[in-house]
Amino acid sequence: MLPLGENGKNALLATALIGLLPILVLQPLPHLMRMQDAATRKSSLHLLVSFASGGLLGDSFLHLIPHAMEGHDHGDHDHQHHHHHDHHHEPEHKPRDHSAEGHCHEKNGAGTCELGHDSEPTHSSGAHGHHNHDDHSHDVTKTMYLVLFGVLLFFVIQRLAQIFSEQNGYHAHSHSHSHSHSKAKENGSKDSPSSGMEGSSILNIIADSAHNFTDGLALAASFSSSTKLGISTTIAIFFHEIPHEIGDYGILLQKGFSHWQATQVQFLTALASLCGALFGIFMDGYDVESKISDWALPITAGGFIYIALVDVLADLLREKTSLLEFVLQVTCISLGILMMALVDLLEHL
Repeated sequence: MLPLGENGKNALLATALIGLLPILVLQPLPHLMRMQDAATRKSSLHLLVSFASGGLLGDSFLHLIPHAMEGHDHGDHDHQHHHHHDHHHEPEHKPRDHSAEGHCHEKNGAGTCELGHDSEPTHSSGAHGHHNHDDHSHDVTKTMYLVLFGVLLFFVIQRLAQIFSEQNGYHAHSHSHSHSHSKAKENGSKDSPSSGMEGSSILNIIADSAHNFTDGLALAASFSSSTKLGISTTIAIFFHEIPHEIGDYGILLQKGFSHWQATQVQFLTALASLCGALFGIFMDGYDVESKISDWALPITAGGFIYIALVDVLADLLREKTSLLEFVLQVTCISLGILMMALVDLLEHL
């Protein structure tokens, strides 16, 4: 039986709201896109995908990787705080041991002092600072290795998905073929849910699920600490998820998913945040959130970087575009990055 106290229920409620509200925000988008002609609709989709790639890159470099490093720093800070706390409770009055204090005397007009035999030399604080600097450098290097591992892992997953799909007769759809499927679906024709499920789509689903799982862990840990901290974390994650889910939706449409299929996928990935919250509540008191985030966040960041550069932007590069469309795409990429920068700024207010 899960220890669902008041804070646990609040964490689950906040997680459910964060998972559902962005999906509701997306519902008017297909109706707006159907009002456009084919060329304008295609251009709008490219701009949405450009915004998504900027959001993925901004999320990786401004949110996930820094938060993974902050997790290491918080661990060091807690250790130092505990160390300081122990010293604070040492007895204030100790019997003086004169044998250890040494003595001073005057000889030939010059004052000299001698240390007692039990005295220990005072250690320079510089050595301690250098030790902390080395630990921090090691943590940064470890995080970067995990980011690189995430990039490699998502490449392996994509290639294996392509190999298995080809062996089973589901050859990966080309870019234009995906759009023809999307157009057919808009006209009401039936298509199997797996038609858009190529390797890159699986990557996006895995990365988004891992990201949502860590969000659920963070919410559980925050509400476990205090209701006020839980509410502030909920607000920060909510404003972070809105642009992120809009970008994910655009990527799924780009890969041939219908509106309904994309909504189903986003609902399933939202369930990962509930799983993360439940796991965090169950493991309350074991500091599981920071332990999992230390490796899950940088690996997810590596996955997002791979998806943005190798998959999403690569698709845009294969498309013929005018100079104006190119400028708009760069603007949307920059807006995606800027949106994540603003969210990061709000989180630190």
